[in-house]
Amino acid sequence: IQLERATVKNLTVEGKLTAVIANNEVGLLAGRATGSVNVENVVTKGSIEVGGTTSVYAGGFFGQASDANMKNCVNQADILVSTTNNTSLIGGLIGQVASLNSSLGAVTLQNCANYGDISDSGESTGTGIRTGSKAGGLIGVINNAGKDITMTLCYNGGAVLAMCLAGGFSADVRGNLTADRCVNTGSVTVRQPDDKSGNAYVGGLIGQFYNTGYAVIRGCINSGAVAAVSPAGSNNSRAGGIVGTTNRVLEVSDCFNSGAVSAKYMAGGIAGEMGATATSTRTYGILNCVSVGSVTNNVENGSDSNICGLLGALGNNSGGKNLTFRLENSYYLAVTEGMKALGTTLNNGYQANGNGFAVTLTYGADTQTLQQESQNFLTFAASIVAEVTEAGGKADTNAIQTAHPVYAVGLQQTAVSDNTYDIRLIAGLNSLEYSEVGFELIRLEEGSALSGMVDRSSNTVYTTLTGYDESGAEKVYSASEDFGCSYLSAVTVRGIPADRTVTFVLRPYLTSMDGEIQYCGPACLVTFVNGVLQAAE
Repeated sequence: IQLERATVKNLTVEGKLTAVIANNEVGLLAGRATGSVNVENVVTKGSIEVGGTTSVYAGGFFGQASDANMKNCVNQADILVSTTNNTSLIGGLIGQVASLNSSLGAVTLQNCANYGDISDSGESTGTGIRTGSKAGGLIGVINNAGKDITMTLCYNGGAVLAMCLAGGFSADVRGNLTADRCVNTGSVTVRQPDDKSGNAYVGGLIGQFYNTGYAVIRGCINSGAVAAVSPAGSNNSRAGGIVGTTNRVLEVSDCFNSGAVSAKYMAGGIAGEMGATATSTRTYGILNCVSVGSVTNNVENGSDSNICGLLGALGNNSGGKNLTFRLENSYYLAVTEGMKALGTTLNNGYQANGNGFAVTLTYGADTQTLQQESQNFLTFAASIVAEVTEAGGKADTNAIQTAHPVYAVGLQQTAVSDNTYDIRLIAGLNSLEYSEVGFELIRLEEGSALSGMVDRSSNTVYTTLTGYDESGAEKVYSASEDFGCSYLSAVTVRGIPADRTVTFVLRPYLTSMDGEIQYCGPACLVTFVNGVLQAAE
């Protein structure tokens, strides 16, 4: 079945697909969608199981799609592919986004979610691995010749497994992607046999960016475990809490990772490898990001030189042209003693000599620029590693709070009454140079997609607040004595249902006197199950 220039709204589709259909394009809604297809308020349930020896494009909604807009769409179907063909592109919503039937390949996802497990368990029949085995929680592969893809307020909660590339959002991106305030909580794994090896790229959000015009990941969260398991491989595994690897300019800003990250060769709490091969006027770097997940080598006796807290390897292959990598107010917290913030690439292709590559380091109000001269890149990179360590690549919570004018300092919850409860979020600040202060709140209820902001701001601050202690007794809290700040602000969310799992994505922020919103650090997750706080990350 193919949808072309169609609109689908307010529909639930449930079924079980077990055969390769529609030219190997498999989806519960349609095999292919092209030419301005709009899908809104649609849920897919059931399962998809595809075997055989042919190539497969499989998604909970579409096997392949171009020029599609999806809003408030949820997939709950598990997708299991076991083809022995080299190519299997699998996504919770769409298997592959591409330019099809003369359609450009632009796709927009808004308030969409996947809860199904995505798995490619097909065995390779040759001597190597199946290099086309790629799986993503939302879109398997974006291969649309540089057209725009946007993901806003999207969520993946399903486990993702492939043999070559995997990502909580997408395995392989070859288009202009912007991901804004999206969340992954599912585990993401590339697993290869003991006797075969190949590229093993995996990211909590994106496995690989390749030859993209630009890419921005902003305000996103990963809490799922990320692992590139490639026992036979030597120099081909990359794993990152947000991104596995990129060879183009990429901006990762205001992101948070709490998932454990592991690989044999390159691993980082934010990215496994960032090595641009072309210049760009767009922002390139890691800005205002925090990782608290462990970062480890998952092969016994493997080298830890590129197993790093923030970035496994930084490279330069821009041909000596002007390009600046920015590392700003980004921290890693849960690491082994002595772990570096970042490493440097060991691939000769990313060790260009010249004087056009620079790195700016910003921690708090201190910014310095390191310029590569016509010297060996590894010598230049070694100075970067030393400066990052000195500047504060690893810091405690107090250092993070000091770097931001507003920070979250507390969460209080009322007792359940009439099957609902309220929560109150408290922010601390040390200045009155603002017009409002509060939290951006994004809400996720089990089985649905992320929804927009709830109560978010206040123009009132306090030096003391009346609240509750752990026993539920009323207590007066002091900004200076209890939280170490000058003022407190509070935002309350009322009437939360106590019969389900509810997660909030939240970021503290302030509004300046001239109306500009300034986010103060990365987002975090707060989860309640049946009215009981489970975790705050």
